[in-house]
Amino acid sequence: MRKRFLLSTTLLFLGTLSTSWAQEVYDHFQVDSVAVPVGGNQVFLKFIEVNKRMPYVAEAQRVKGRVVLSGVVETDGTLRDLRVQQSLHPACDREAMRVLTAYRAWQPAVKAGQKVPQRISLMVPFEASQPLLLEGTQLVRYFDKNGLPTAESEAVLKSTLPLDTLRDITAGDEVMYKKAGRSWTKVRTTPYHRESFVFSPLPFSSDSLAHTRSWVGTPDSPLGAVALLYPDGTLLGREFHSTENSYSVYYYPQGAVQAEYYKARTGQAQLNRWYPNGSPREERVMEDKKWLIWSQWDSLGYQHVTNGNGLGRTESPGETGPVAEEGTLTNGLKEGRWTGRYPDGKIFYEEMYQAGTLLSGTAYYTDGAVSYQDAPEQQPEFQGGSRTMYQFLASNLRYPSDAIRNGVGGKVLVSFVVCQDGSICDINANATLGYGLEEEAVRIIKKMDGKWQPGTLRGKVVRVKYNLPISFQMQ
Repeated sequence: MRKRFLLSTTLLFLGTLSTSWAQEVYDHFQVDSVAVPVGGNQVFLKFIEVNKRMPYVAEAQRVKGRVVLSGVVETDGTLRDLRVQQSLHPACDREAMRVLTAYRAWQPAVKAGQKVPQRISLMVPFEASQPLLLEGTQLVRYFDKNGLPTAESEAVLKSTLPLDTLRDITAGDEVMYKKAGRSWTKVRTTPYHRESFVFSPLPFSSDSLAHTRSWVGTPDSPLGAVALLYPDGTLLGREFHSTENSYSVYYYPQGAVQAEYYKARTGQAQLNRWYPNGSPREERVMEDKKWLIWSQWDSLGYQHVTNGNGLGRTESPGETGPVAEEGTLTNGLKEGRWTGRYPDGKIFYEEMYQAGTLLSGTAYYTDGAVSYQDAPEQQPEFQGGSRTMYQFLASNLRYPSDAIRNGVGGKVLVSFVVCQDGSICDINANATLGYGLEEEAVRIIKKMDGKWQPGTLRGKVVRVKYNLPISFQMQ
């Protein structure tokens, strides 16, 4: 049986609450079929579990219980007039409202063959997972001499970490103190970083997003979660990394979950994606270094791939824009004939597969058809491979003296285009570190000019935009 990396939760539909509503709104016993989440209750539970975040302030107070809410499922599948009927904690109430408001994928009630609004009640549970101590907006933790968590009375070490309690993310340096008699002496500061990036953090997405990353620690070893923010400050995602695995969750701008990505050190991985209205989009699992498409739904909630079998639909880049791909999936892998079409229905390619392996393909470009048998897409590669590239960077990078004098470091993300002949153009450094770091990052990228194997798209050499982070770390 395939191992699934799914979280469990409890969310119950309660009986109808009596209150005064407009006459056109019906109770569950007045309709022929009741309002239900698209895809069923289990899919809805998964959406709630991935979206729900236990607020720091509630976790510090060891809050446990449920928020009971009521609302009306409209005929367009949205939920209006959402209200808290039984409060648990102000922060939990706000979080329950946020999560349920983001879900807009209800199948409306039906009465006499017509869609009608229906009154519903929902319960969202909350339970603190670990003891936290907050002093104002500072997270305070105590440790014994071995660095293990302990009670304040037994502690020899103490750390403080500023929090943004509205978004539940870190907001400043972590400071470590050592006990000296009855007082605490500061012994170390782990810096808080905030940097701007433009690239896609989402698996299987080619969209480049302008966003800000913030974390405490070093870029390679962050303490706790790495927060990703949209330009307006709303939460884009969180990334959690450990020696055993990594877990990331990403959100649409309006707050609904967009993707959930889990990867274990063993190589196993799982990716779940949702549509903006909260309905499920797809589940992928990685086995034997291959991604298998295990489940897929259309935007109306119809499941067209089950247990890796069915009519698969994916997206890929084309010559003049995005291409919608379609074909048979068998055990999660492409099988037989697959086609790619532009939004206007014009075909871009036809390919034949066997157990996920490309046998042959033909792409129809504006200057003629091209046949191929290699991988449909091949990214540009530095001559000699990635290890050679990083050796080149290490031996040629010069840390600016001005940055050294001021103790400035960080990561500069450089974007550039690898042209058909392996040359580099359109170099752009996206960072605001200053002290010559951006200029040095651009200089070393220019030094790589002509040392690249160009990328290909379905049998044709093409220009490809490439993003490369350049790290500057003080030793």
